[in-house]
Amino acid sequence: MPREGALTKGLDWQQWWGYWWPRCPERQPWVAFVGDAITKVHEGGVRMARVLRQGAPWESRGFSEAEWEDQAAHAEAALAWFRTHRGTLSGVPEWARILLDGLDGVFCMQVRHARELMALKRLGYHTVNVSPLAKDLLQA
Repeated sequence: MPREGALTKGLDWQQWWGYWWPRCPERQPWVAFVGDAITKVHEGGVRMARVLRQGAPWESRGFSEAEWEDQAAHAEAALAWFRTHRGTLSGVPEWARILLDGLDGVFCMQVRHARELMALKRLGYHTVNVSPLAKDLLQA
């Protein structure tokens, strides 16, 4: 039975990739790049999950404001890494280019989530009642 927790999925991926890549029969640079990019996404997700758990009884260490800020810097650096290295790839099959587009979107979402974490830390949770707006939009 596979483990279903998000953090365990990240650990499973890293173990699998570490085992599989050296044995890969077709060691194309673009395949290594996709695997490394997925690893970076997992690492960023784990970092953000740790920040979200701040103050939880099982969290042994809190995070400083600088570490909250670092979430966005880390996510932006990962996106920059992805886009820089993606531009140097050659030999990527046409069918696999959609994988790279999908990963670009995941890195962009991670940047957005990191920025949202910073806003939550500074401002707390805010809710907006959009029902009056929705009524106007439906009539347009």
